[in-house]
Amino acid sequence: MCIKGDVNFMICLFERPKAWFKHCVLQCGNFTTRRPLNSEAPARFPTLSNRKMIYAVLLTVLLVAKTWQGLLPFKTSPMRAIDTVSQAREISQVDMMDKLTYRGIQADYSRANKRLILLDHDGTIKPTHSMNTDSDQARVRKALWALANDSRNEVWIITAADLSALIHLYGDIPNLNLAGCKGTQIRQTTAEAIRVRLPDASIEELTEDATRLAYDLDLRPIIRKSPYLIELTVFDENSDNFIAWSETLKEDLKNLVQTKEKFQDYKVYPVERSESKMRVVLKHKRLYNKGTLAKFLLEESQPEYDFGVSIGDLEMDEDMHREMTKKGLTSIIVKEKEKQENHQLFKSRQKTKNSAAQDKHKTEQAAWLTYATHRLPNHKKVIAFLEDLAGIQTSTISKKLHDIFSPSSEM
Repeated sequence: MCIKGDVNFMICLFERPKAWFKHCVLQCGNFTTRRPLNSEAPARFPTLSNRKMIYAVLLTVLLVAKTWQGLLPFKTSPMRAIDTVSQAREISQVDMMDKLTYRGIQADYSRANKRLILLDHDGTIKPTHSMNTDSDQARVRKALWALANDSRNEVWIITAADLSALIHLYGDIPNLNLAGCKGTQIRQTTAEAIRVRLPDASIEELTEDATRLAYDLDLRPIIRKSPYLIELTVFDENSDNFIAWSETLKEDLKNLVQTKEKFQDYKVYPVERSESKMRVVLKHKRLYNKGTLAKFLLEESQPEYDFGVSIGDLEMDEDMHREMTKKGLTSIIVKEKEKQENHQLFKSRQKTKNSAAQDKHKTEQAAWLTYATHRLPNHKKVIAFLEDLAGIQTSTISKKLHDIFSPSSEM
């Protein structure tokens, strides 16, 4: 028969299924007509038994192709299915992860020898506005412990909050790397990993100049800084001129970053002002984001990571998603399916084209665009996903898959 039991045939079958389908039909025709190759006699119609053989061959081809699709290590595996994505898209266009896609990611993870895992915190491995339950937090810590202590893995939690908050929760987990202030405050513990060296952005000089401007106005700022951010807070409960002085300081800072070339990538953001308090922030426009750390890890690693996944739920996570996607790696947005997504088809049938277009425009404005390749609905699904990658044997495989793919209980 035309079906061989070797891997080369299966690869060809997967990559060119139509060609092999036609090949099998032709081969089956040659076998069943029983006509000499050089004969000019008309072919006889296949017998019933031979027709059954044809059907059996074709059915086998289809079944084998479907089975091997999820098993062979092709570059077009589910994990890398969108490795050419360079443009952000609407969140509604990102499919929820299904079992076939998940099994592809799991297979890629199992085969990889060097893996990078980047995790947001709030809304990703815990609820957005509250802490995990004790049982869920225990599950998170166990999964992180297992993943971080696999020598093939480099695991990071990257948050916008101060690094101290992460150290309090996870600082005792060996080999777990932590980064606060959008990845600019670093606590790196993976011994084999290359040391993180973020690009210099003249932050020390900017801090000195900003402090001098405040002192020139007789203001004594409290300063908090990271590699790409300076926050100045000034108080004065006694001076009648405080509002005028604070406004002058803000304008002086704007003039500083606009006129001094080395500071021109910074922008001044007034955050808070009252009769006795002003808080102003200077942020680097290009480097103060989670993508800076992700880019360094991906570009400086030798050899390159052969598996990577970033998981996050907010617009600020898109910078690391974009860097992962550039390398053909997986990025997962954590977001429930909106009601308008569930009923989009129904609504489109009930409204005119104009009103439907208006609704689409409103939906696009309501959410950001994403570089994510896949989607999970909430932090509980992320916890189950991490547990399964870590191989934690707390339940059967079918139960784990049920935890990941069953309808969400939290809306």
